[in-house]
Amino acid sequence: MDQGLAGATVHRRLKFAKMLFAHAVKKKLIPDNPFAGVTVPNVLPADRRQYVSVEAVEKLMAVSNPTWRTIVALCRYAGLRCPSEVLSLKWKDIDFAAGRMTVTAPKTEHIAGKETRPCPVFARLRPYLEDAHKVKSATEVYVIGGSWGDGYRETAGAGWRNANLRTQILKLIARAGLTPWAKPFHNLRASCETDLVREHPLHVVTAWLGNTPSVATTHYLQVLNLDFQKAIRGGAESGAPEVQKAVQSGAIKSDQEKIKVPEVPKVKGDTVPSESFWSVLNGPEKDCEYTQQESNLQPSVP
Repeated sequence: MDQGLAGATVHRRLKFAKMLFAHAVKKKLIPDNPFAGVTVPNVLPADRRQYVSVEAVEKLMAVSNPTWRTIVALCRYAGLRCPSEVLSLKWKDIDFAAGRMTVTAPKTEHIAGKETRPCPVFARLRPYLEDAHKVKSATEVYVIGGSWGDGYRETAGAGWRNANLRTQILKLIARAGLTPWAKPFHNLRASCETDLVREHPLHVVTAWLGNTPSVATTHYLQVLNLDFQKAIRGGAESGAPEVQKAVQSGAIKSDQEKIKVPEVPKVKGDTVPSESFWSVLNGPEKDCEYTQQESNLQPSVP
């Protein structure tokens, strides 16, 4: 019976079924694995792979409280997995002087040598970490701290499913006047990796972000409209200025036109495509409000 499950969900369930029955065959409980010949490609559909531009993220930052600015910055400017890696990051793991941090990776901790990984304190990330560091308490251990963060970390054994960050970021996206994108945190991470591979070798980027080149090319890296335009005009170096002028003048249709963002002064590259607002975004804006008098990093979103 068709339950309308996503391809990734079907792949994951078949993978578990194959593993379970393979173990049963190994224990000689059954003669054959009924799922041995069943395969479903685990590929993120094209309509779920969406690039989130720096301009869109800055608009999101503008309506976020200090905690959420740090969360979004860690996702978009450092490519951390959210919530697991974001909520596991500790201040002692960040070396501002050396410009590097050690990321704890709950998803891969069962693999020898993959429990943690080194990652740069990227230039775009540093200001947000420094701001958070200035206002943290003397006893604060985690970057996303306080009882709020500790409460979410307690759900780690349940796969972080109680963190509920997705609902909250969707409210902030709506408040910023942006059209919501699919898989909010995954696409922030994927957009970060897409940007990084333009400047660094793929094997270096995947070491920083904790995946592999094959996973990156299958699930993360995206081909943008501007990439085509640069190639048509002779490559990134010779063609970039002309392409940017053409985009800004309207001669080239960029992906920025797909998102309805008020008062964007200039179009710079690609951004997320439009989708219909999801029902969760219809909550009152007051849920996302915060005051300047807040002395800690507690979010006001329930």
